[in-house]
Amino acid sequence: MNIMRRFTRFPLYIVLILWSIICLYPLVWMISTSLKTMPEVTEDPAALIPETPHWANYLETWTKGNFGTYFKNSLIITGAVLLLVLWTTSMTAFAITRTDFPGKRLILYALVVTLFIPAEATLVPVFHIAKSCGGALCILTKIFCWWNSGNRVERIEC
Repeated sequence: MNIMRRFTRFPLYIVLILWSIICLYPLVWMISTSLKTMPEVTEDPAALIPETPHWANYLETWTKGNFGTYFKNSLIITGAVLLLVLWTTSMTAFAITRTDFPGKRLILYALVVTLFIPAEATLVPVFHIAKSCGGALCILTKIFCWWNSGNRVERIEC
């Protein structure tokens, strides 16, 4: 019985292995391309293994591309938004589920209805609010916009 079960699942395993290869190939190709020199990339872009790995590409990206600043800003914004969202949603969930007060159902329904508003519908107002805050508080503006609406505001000039 056990051998028959394994035999019937064999096609499933083949399909899953093939699907994994299909999904992982772009990642492998991206990493291998990042280790090539420019002539190698333009000469044979489909080759997976570079002749000699060119690790200096990562150093050049980090220094000339100002990647360190972007990475630091991403960590700050992500961490702040994560903490603020967890704090406000847990407080709201506790208040709605554990306490009784007049209008509790109305607030719950209002929260559920706002889940159906697409982020694109609020993008323009959020952009205008963020733009009016000015460039001096750019990171704080992005944190506030992500915290309140989940909208991306990358195009605000800082």
